[in-house]
Amino acid sequence: MTTALPVIRADLHANLQQLEWTVNAYTLTFAVLLLTVAALGDRFGRRLVIWFSILGVAPFSLLLPYANPMWTIVLTVFIGLILASAFPAIIV
Repeated sequence: MTTALPVIRADLHANLQQLEWTVNAYTLTFAVLLLTVAALGDRFGRRLVIWFSILGVAPFSLLLPYANPMWTIVLTVFIGLILASAFPAIIV
């Protein structure tokens, strides 16, 4: 995320406060998902969570080349959320 901040700032003409909100939103979302999906991995099994993250990203990734800039952001958010769900299952 931090490596993308200069590009985000230049392309979107964002100020420092908006960049801080971007980083905080990313960190908070990742932390909430980490705890939530870790519990789901314990309940349903790590393998199922990993397969969900792999197969869940596929349709969004296939749509990405055909999306306009607004939908590219939306699809990227969904891809990030789904991939973040695999993090606790893969690391633990």
